[in-house]
Order: sequence, then C-alpha cells, then structure tokens
Amino acid sequence: MSETQLALPFLIIGLGSEMINFLLHKTEVQNIDSTKSSKLKRDLIKYLYSNDFINEMMTPQPIYNLRACEEIFKKLLSISIFKTKANGWKKLFKIMTMNYKSKLINLKWPEELLDMTVSYMKNLRILVAETDEEVLINDSVAKMKALFDMCSSAGYNRIKQTLFKTLQNSNTKIGSMLKSGTQLRDGSFGFDNFTAPPGTKPPGDGKVYFYGNFRSKLKIKIPLREKYEKSKAPSRRPGEMNINTSQEEEDKSFIFDESERKGVAKWELDSLHKMINPSEEVVNTESVVLDYEEKTAPKPEIKDEKEIVKEMKAKIDNSKLEKMKAYFNEESHKEPSEDDLMINLGVK
Repeated sequence: MSETQLALPFLIIGLGSEMINFLLHKTEVQNIDSTKSSKLKRDLIKYLYSNDFINEMMTPQPIYNLRACEEIFKKLLSISIFKTKANGWKKLFKIMTMNYKSKLINLKWPEELLDMTVSYMKNLRILVAETDEEVLINDSVAKMKALFDMCSSAGYNRIKQTLFKTLQNSNTKIGSMLKSGTQLRDGSFGFDNFTAPPGTKPPGDGKVYFYGNFRSKLKIKIPLREKYEKSKAPSRRPGEMNINTSQEEEDKSFIFDESERKGVAKWELDSLHKMINPSEEVVNTESVVLDYEEKTAPKPEIKDEKEIVKEMKAKIDNSKLEKMKAYFNEESHKEPSEDDLMINLGVK
C-alpha cells in the first residue's frame, strides 16, 4: 500500500481545524454571545472528530479533490447554528484552504507533517477541555500517531507531495497575507525557510576523497547559503519538533524577499503573467460575516450522530455531487430508503 492512500486525514483535519479557528475568531470580532460561540465549536468538533468519521478518513483511499472537501465542510457548517451571509461560504473555504497551504509550505522536512496535524488537534482540545469533545480529540490523536508510527521519511514526503498536488491550483489572494508579505501578488507563497534537517549541515559543504582517502574539504558557493541555520530539534522523528498552529503564530510567518532572486524560472514567468493579468479577486477576512440562524423552518430530522456522519460521507462521491445537493435541498427532502443510502455511499 502506498502512503499516498493515507494523505486524506491530514487534509481533512487541517482544513477542518482552520475552519473552526476562523469561525471562532469571527465570533469574537462580531461580539457574538459566548454561549452561542461555545455551542458552535462543540457542534463542529463533535461531528468532525466523531469516531465513525475519523475512522472513515483514516481508511486507505485516494485523496478527495477540493470540490468534494468543500461539500463536506459545507454540510458540517449547515449542522451548526450559524450560517455565512451572501457568498460568504465560498470566501470562507478559500481562506481556510490558503491558511492550510501556507503552513504546509513552510514545513522544514516531511516528518513535521504529523506534528503539525497533531498540533491542530491539541489546540482545539484546549477549547473543549473536560468535555466529551475532548475525549474525541484524544482518540483521534492516538489513532493518528498509531497509524503513522512506522512511516518513513520517504513515506511522509509522498504524503506531502500528494497534499501539494491537491492544493496546487489554489492560489486565491488573501488580503491579510498580501499585506504581511507572506503571499505574492500572483497568489503564490514566498518560501524563506532555510533550516537544515537535524543531523545535516548547510548545503555546500563537502569532502574530497581520492581512492578512499580523505584529501580536503570543499565549499561550494550556493545562493542564500548564509541564510541556512542548524536545526535545534534532536532528530527528525515526529514528536521531537516544536510546531504550533495556533492563531497567535500566524503573524510570525516567513516573509519572502523578492530582491534575493538570482534568476528567472518558467514558473516565475507564469507568475508574472498572473500578476499582469489578475484573474481572481482578493478575499478579505472581513468579508466573511456570520449570521445566527434561528432554526424555525422545517428541517430534515436527523436522528443520531451516525446518520450525520453518513450524510457527510455521502457527499464525497464526486459523480453524484449534484444529486446529493438536490437531496439535501430543504424543499424537496424526503427520507431515503436503506438501498438509496447505500448507493449514495458507493456500497452498491
């Protein structure tokens, strides 16, 4: 089994955590009652980290595309007491995707991927301390560590590349990132992370041997060599690195200095073309506004947590997305038969 079949939990947990963190930030900005804010985070965490859903995400399978992921989180938000105004959902999904992508890009070596994901869960665990939701997160952390305990560096790298492939066409320009300098005008991210992996030296140092005998040391001039620094982590093994995905750390993101460039590559020419001919609007976090939804309108009755998880999983089948959208339409909803549900889940 290839490790690429195990990339899905990293994507879902990362995007889900970004969504929860952003929504909670918006409740503070909009001075929303703390009781409603507490219910929001508990509802979202309850279903995102439910045992059935997490187990499904950790089952080896091809990674979902972003359209399928968007349907999952759209359904998840619809379960809560809040909704976004106007076209706020599209903007929200773009913001959480770009926030996750920026953190993924700035990982120094592949093994940090697990530490970043665990950090997401631990930060959420603080928000729901001494509740049933804390137990769900603890279980999810234990499952992630057990699943990837024996994963090699090459395996983590394959997972990381799978995530990059999924996110490579997401280049939405976010106002706050453009202002801070962490995002370039074409929507790409500057990379200014020059920490050498534990146990290695900065690139450019070498030794010359002649017939197996050491002759001399070698120093090769490499652009930006002076920026490389030795890692303080004892090893590359997950759990021994200090990664924080909390909101407070975002202001410390690396800033890319374009004046350091020594040449122009094809991808840079493509980026220049996008700068000259911008095709996407800049999304500002202030444009996403939450609205408290009084659920007085008739809604499809949801019997228990497992049914909600089944509905979320049913949204994954890309070939039936439009059919599922019609199914969840409030006006045309009808209770599905067991056979219909199994077909939607791809069992038949």
